Amino acid sequence: MVEYKDDTPDPAKLHMLWSSWLRYTRSYPPTPEEIIKYEQDKVAFAEKVRKLEEADAKLRMQEQLERKLSGNWTAGGGSTPMMTAEQMMQSISASEARQQKHDTAQGASNGPNPDKP
Repeated sequence: MVEYKDDTPDPAKLHMLWSSWLRYTRSYPPTPEEIIKYEQDKVAFAEKVRKLEEADAKLRMQEQLERKLSGNWTAGGGSTPMMTAEQMMQSISASEARQQKHDTAQGASNGPNPDKP
């Protein structure tokens, strides 16, 4: 039996590149540069997904607004629409401004990105 200095290692915590080498799906062990590049790519991919989901949510909101305005949809069955198209667009613009401010703050806290010129 093997006695470990700390806790028993958790295979789920093993980096994917090392795991693939140990399972013979890679022919050589990962280098530190490969691991760094993989982590950077993973972060960039997550950012792209976030932006796409944000754009998708915006499109869905616009489509929903168009459907509501094109039909006779009203709030609570009354005669007044919940939000005008202009109000909805102002809301979207304000949301985009908040997101841009957040992104700028995130970029400043992360320091310069060597991948971006």
